[in-house]
Amino acid sequence: MKAANDDTPMPPNPDSDTLAAIKQALAQQEFASIEEVNDFLQTFTKQQNLAGNPDFQGLSPYQMHHLLTRPYDAPDVLVFSTQPSGVEEAPIMRLFQMLVDAIGDKGLKATAMGNLPQKFCREAALRYWGEQEHERRTRYGGINREEDFFDLHVVRIVAEMAKLIRRVKGKFVLTATYRKVLKQGGLSSLYTSLFECYVQKFNWDYRSRGREHPFFQQSFAFTLYLLQQFGRTERPARFYEDRFIQAFPMLLDDLHDAILGAEREIRIQYRYRVLTDFAAFMGLVTLQRLSDDLTPEYAVTALPLVFELVEFR
Repeated sequence: MKAANDDTPMPPNPDSDTLAAIKQALAQQEFASIEEVNDFLQTFTKQQNLAGNPDFQGLSPYQMHHLLTRPYDAPDVLVFSTQPSGVEEAPIMRLFQMLVDAIGDKGLKATAMGNLPQKFCREAALRYWGEQEHERRTRYGGINREEDFFDLHVVRIVAEMAKLIRRVKGKFVLTATYRKVLKQGGLSSLYTSLFECYVQKFNWDYRSRGREHPFFQQSFAFTLYLLQQFGRTERPARFYEDRFIQAFPMLLDDLHDAILGAEREIRIQYRYRVLTDFAAFMGLVTLQRLSDDLTPEYAVTALPLVFELVEFR
């Protein structure tokens, strides 16, 4: 599976009830000409698209469409900050800074396969997880290659995609783009570069190492909206799963799992792909593990960064 997200999937239709509403509205009207019908349809459709939808937690179909299809090109709906504060403790930034420090001015020698060296991966994992968590995660196998520490593997790929690092003559080096971004906007700008690349270019299906479900990635901005609406209060992960399914019930028909069933599959994928591998990894939420199950429940609390990062209008 490719790490780059080359394809732009078509979103499920978030306004599937519109046709029924139009038919009902037409049945309640009388028209003298086809022109009157067309004028009515245009006005009615515009009103429907701009009206808040309770299934979307108050977003209109127009807003939802732009969240799904052009989140970085819809300033009347949402705007991403170029200088959010508090990015230093985001997991992606902690790992990226370790990588930057290891590269330094002299570069970091790559393996024959073009990956990060084993020694650095092991040292980074211990610093990142701490001794207790490191022991838990490596009890069945140590870190012998970059992919064994997959969070770092993802950061390396995303940093290359964002053109902040590259390989030259067998070494990882910092790029002119990195130095320019750092000089102009500091760590905040580096974070936003990594964030945009992670949601727009990196393929989340590659990280999950499972079946392809691109819509979880495509709907990332809706999760940001949910976290801003509800995240100040600690809530179970199921709370956000419920609202995701409420907004996109058509996924129950699109995702099939013979063992788990569609709803259970959606919940598991949302919990890991979105809440864990996106929101927590980007420093937008804290997740408190509530059980030791294979698919544990989490308590979710939004962090200040999610309110700094994006403004919904």
